[in-house]
Amino acid sequence: MKIEEFSPPDEGVEIKAEMMESWLNGRTIYSLSPKVMYDIQTILRHYKDIIVPGENVKIDYPNDDNGARCSVDNKKVYISTGHLEKGYVDETIGHMIHELNHIKMSDSERQTWATCYLMLEKVLDSLFVLEDPDDSESDYICLRELVMCDPAMSFDNLYSEDSEELKYGNFLRKALADIAFLLNAVEDIRIDTLCAYNLKKYINAGDVRVFSEWNKRYEEGEFNDNTLMNICYRLLFHHKDFIHDPWIYKVYGDKGKIVNSTPSQYTPIVLETFKDAIKDHVENLWGNVVEIPRFSFGSTAGDMYLGGMSESGNATLSDIAGGDSNIIERAQSDVGEIRFAESALRDPSQKKDGGAEFRMAQEQHSKPRIIGSPMMAAIHSFHKIQVYETKEKLSDNWGEGSPEVDYSVVVYDALK
Repeated sequence: MKIEEFSPPDEGVEIKAEMMESWLNGRTIYSLSPKVMYDIQTILRHYKDIIVPGENVKIDYPNDDNGARCSVDNKKVYISTGHLEKGYVDETIGHMIHELNHIKMSDSERQTWATCYLMLEKVLDSLFVLEDPDDSESDYICLRELVMCDPAMSFDNLYSEDSEELKYGNFLRKALADIAFLLNAVEDIRIDTLCAYNLKKYINAGDVRVFSEWNKRYEEGEFNDNTLMNICYRLLFHHKDFIHDPWIYKVYGDKGKIVNSTPSQYTPIVLETFKDAIKDHVENLWGNVVEIPRFSFGSTAGDMYLGGMSESGNATLSDIAGGDSNIIERAQSDVGEIRFAESALRDPSQKKDGGAEFRMAQEQHSKPRIIGSPMMAAIHSFHKIQVYETKEKLSDNWGEGSPEVDYSVVVYDALK
């Protein structure tokens, strides 16, 4: 995935940095110079030591095309250049505080993906399609057998956006990411509520702006239908106290249970509560697969289901979990009690899915921009500046009472 290069906001763009400016004795920030970019990074490293003390967490600007995603597993936080490019300095700090809280409190990525993989398996196991789409009298086959018995199935191929090894890789990646989006919405509610007050104000700055954009569409009815993406946003803004959504309040309205639970405690409840929306969503995603597949793997559906398919599924789950039996057992516990009624695949729903469109717009808005080499070098140059406090006597009288002068020496340490 090609990442665009960061461009500082134009002169006419307002820099929204009221809270950041309080660190600078009220000095107004008019532009995002390398010094200001360094100051932002320094503040975030300070907050890192507060949120995850003792943890070796990297906080940096993205500088290559290899992706700029924050990672719980790898303890990396990339500063949100997509927000900075629009002048949202306080929001950027809030976003990074949020990601640091994920590192502190949330499941690993592998745990989330393992749980979502097993959930998707259960959904696909309950959906059936015609073996021959052109013959209504042909037998039905399980969608799981059709999609997940691909010999190229692996963690790398499944979760790499650039991989084209899997025939239905885009469908699988989208379905898994959308189930994870639901779990992430609940986790965002939990960790933002538990965030320290003096840090939460930064997060609130972003929430207020995004809600103002979302609420216009919500009031126009674009989020009325209970699609998975609509539910995610209504759930988020209901429990962040921006709206009161009667349906959310009825089916999953106890914020205290979210806040006082761990992911291992609430995940089975969330997946069970919203399982019908998840299944509908997966059906709609499959309905948008361009090529209508034919079952032509050279063996019967029963053979594949009873033989290689289950072995392949177990191997893929182990690959996702990195061989960690604790992750596998937890994922199995997350989805173990969930049941779906078997059904033939239906035509795509005509429900209004404002949430899907809004999510795409937000992802585009926050898309990372890489920092080019010249700007990165300028930012890093400030790391080399050292200030030393010292004293010096200005008299040859070295006895007691001799006057001393306190002063600071600024040194550029080229070896640092």
